[in-house]
Amino acid sequence: MHKNFRVAVVCCIALLGCSAAMGQDSKNRVRFGVYFASPQGDETFSEVDSFFNPISGRYERVTTSATLEADDATGGYVGYERMLGSLIGIDFNIMSANHDVNVSGTALFEEFDNQEFTPPPVSSMGVTVSNVKLGDLSVTPITVGINFHFLKGLDLYAGVFLSYNVVGDLTISNPFDPTDPGVDISFDASTGGGVNVGLDIPLGKRWAINVVGRYNQFAIEESDCVDCVDVDVDPLVLNAGATVKF
Repeated sequence: MHKNFRVAVVCCIALLGCSAAMGQDSKNRVRFGVYFASPQGDETFSEVDSFFNPISGRYERVTTSATLEADDATGGYVGYERMLGSLIGIDFNIMSANHDVNVSGTALFEEFDNQEFTPPPVSSMGVTVSNVKLGDLSVTPITVGINFHFLKGLDLYAGVFLSYNVVGDLTISNPFDPTDPGVDISFDASTGGGVNVGLDIPLGKRWAINVVGRYNQFAIEESDCVDCVDVDVDPLVLNAGATVKF
């Protein structure tokens, strides 16, 4: 679990304790529970590498086409909303989950007798992989937005938000070699935004069951990489848990 998420949970517990001790009603809402994220973006790339093999004395060419994709993941979330009247609330949330990063694709290995790679090749071999895990990646979106509440009692609301998305390091290792220590790839934090629709189903005066759907549009980019392009993540998100009103 990401460090920022643990800090947010501790702060919210302290806030709940203070409000209970005060025993006063206000327009504060703390939400927490399970966070499910389904990334909709991926990265597809093609590459051709050629070199001279001094052992075989031939020129070799490797043509690769692959897609990197992050799996769906489950984590946790905690949020705080301050109501500004009965219809509008300012909403803060932090969510965190670890995603498996998989690769699918093909590689064609060819050997030639000449540097011009004039066909046909002396030999060729193709390799295909499907959903091979390369590593895992932690993603922690932090959002701030505004909600519009439409119903009293059964609290239906919708809103828009901005997001700041903290991405952990991705350690890529050889999936066929358990002893491979791997290579760490770092990513810059990125900004994004999206929309959400939520529902609080009351369980008495202070407690409610909370369900929220979100779409968070953002992309990530490798740190200190000049020629790299942004990779779209764009997860569909479902939060399910509890709301405490105080």
